[in-house]
Amino acid sequence: MPYTIPPDTRAVGTPDPPGDVNNIADVLTGNSVIRYNVLSTAYSGGADRTGIADSTTPIQAALNAATPGSTVWLPTGVYTTSLPLSVPTGVTFAGEHGRTANGTTGGPVITPSASFTGSQVIGLAAGQEQELSGFTLDCSALSPAAAIDGIAMTDTAVNGYIHDVMIRYAPRGGFSVGNGTHSGTPGSWRMRRVTVDHTGNGAAFNVANMVDSTWTDCYTLAAAGQGWYVYGNGNCTFLGCRAEWSGNFGWQIDGNAGLGIRMTGCSTDRSTQHGVLITATSNDPIVITGMVCHRDGAGSVSGGYAGITIASNVTNPVIVDGCAVYPGVNDDSTGNDSPQYGMSVGTGVTYVAVSNTLLHGVTAGTNGTITNYRALATRTGSITSPSAITLVADSA
Repeated sequence: MPYTIPPDTRAVGTPDPPGDVNNIADVLTGNSVIRYNVLSTAYSGGADRTGIADSTTPIQAALNAATPGSTVWLPTGVYTTSLPLSVPTGVTFAGEHGRTANGTTGGPVITPSASFTGSQVIGLAAGQEQELSGFTLDCSALSPAAAIDGIAMTDTAVNGYIHDVMIRYAPRGGFSVGNGTHSGTPGSWRMRRVTVDHTGNGAAFNVANMVDSTWTDCYTLAAAGQGWYVYGNGNCTFLGCRAEWSGNFGWQIDGNAGLGIRMTGCSTDRSTQHGVLITATSNDPIVITGMVCHRDGAGSVSGGYAGITIASNVTNPVIVDGCAVYPGVNDDSTGNDSPQYGMSVGTGVTYVAVSNTLLHGVTAGTNGTITNYRALATRTGSITSPSAITLVADSA
């Protein structure tokens, strides 16, 4: 189909008006250079990347038009939405730059308006092979008390991929399975470089009932609740993932963690309560390797908080190897020196094995009984004036 681009009569240095941008998008779309560009007027007149007009309808029209295996393209700009966007099965929704650090400039940004209606900004319903990449969700216009997630899997979505995506100020959670209801059983997802910066009243990552999934280099900052709430997941791996300045726990592993959980090279920093809290009740192992928990338990010097806590009556075998817990205060040298304990183990726990690990708590390195330990070292006191490191004799 032939297209004619209108002459460029703008003064030097003035920005592209939406009409010019949409004309170019029409040319690219019509010539199959980019099949599903949200700026194309073929999709309900085209999205407005200045953020002034509501772009919900044109973006969803492009997503609905896309065939499985194709990509819906989101150019750099600001896109206001008022209703949830839904990504169909087999479709990639991709922007041209994904930020993983704080800020609101650079790359495409989707901004739900203050009048937004729905329980998630982007939904992944029953289907497979959906992919999200290269954009930011800026939810700062929403009420912090609203029951709205950034990205939510609302049903059984499988074999998908989310990478290079940032979610800012989501009121309930950044990423959620079942909108916090633990419904659906999505599986075989891959998540890489997904960042959640601040949440209003929920966990940054609410990972429930997922199986066979892998999370790599994902990061949460300043969650109001847990940084990570991992519930009932099976055979899932977390690699180099981090929880920083969480409102209560950095990580909570809860529910029936069938087929086991593996955490390698993960970390916490300055959680208000425990760095890692395990409350799971199944028979599958939870393996924590190479983890560092720093300055957790900031909310109290006497609340019993620890870098790693296994709650009473946990039945999952817990294996901790090559890890370190150590205390500290706020970045500006204020606040509590914490955690109180390096590791805390409740009563009635089935099995805890610790090896090649340093447990440094202000009050004590350990609290409770560790079932089996090798090459365990403990330390007490502040990080600026610590005690000597004590090597604990191996258990029988």
